[in-house]
Amino acid sequence: MSLSDAATVAVLEQQFRELHMLLERLEVARCHLMPPMGAVWRGTARQAFDTALAAMRSTLDASVDAIRLARDSTHMALREWGRDV
Repeated sequence: MSLSDAATVAVLEQQFRELHMLLERLEVARCHLMPPMGAVWRGTARQAFDTALAAMRSTLDASVDAIRLARDSTHMALREWGRDV
């Protein structure tokens, strides 16, 4: 493996580790920081709260999916270089 190849692999390995840590942190945050649907709210306030909460949940889910895809793509790139993390 050439020096430039080794440098590329090192960057990909670091990227994989960072994406993996970010994904874990975001998944924990999604589980622990999302409040339950607004059982104490009524009428229009409840609808507004639940709508905002659903939008936030959707954004978090999309973020988790995007980071997971980036991590998995990085893993596939590393495997193509003959490395497994």
